Amino acid sequence: MSSGFSLENLRQKLTDPGAVKNVMPVVEEHIDNFLRYKLKEKMPMIGMLIGDKTVNSLKEVFLKEIEELFPAVLSKFSENLQKEIDLRQMVHQKLSAIPVTNIQKAFSPIQRYYEYAGMVGGFIAGVVALLVGVVVG
Repeated sequence: MSSGFSLENLRQKLTDPGAVKNVMPVVEEHIDNFLRYKLKEKMPMIGMLIGDKTVNSLKEVFLKEIEELFPAVLSKFSENLQKEIDLRQMVHQKLSAIPVTNIQKAFSPIQRYYEYAGMVGGFIAGVVALLVGVVVG
């Protein structure tokens, strides 16, 4: 794609290690909540066996795995997205659906500005040409 936005750029940003590190605190919070509360709710027997030391050890292992897994998952997700979505076609369809009168209304102030700027520029050029003609002639 010739524009600055592409799904490839998005994929690169999603799989950037810095981006993954930015979401890890949220992931860690969810894993901690899962291990400390939800797992014990769903499986009370495990709750009796799991203490803080075990929760911290499991959390560390899970976070390390997730940190390695996220870039691969996000890369595959964006790859599939790229196959399914044709951005050019989508933008073309959206723009084609906009009535021409709406576009004309949106651009009419800009058009008027350029019309007035052209008139003023033409007037100044004419005056300069007249003065040059008077001085030279």
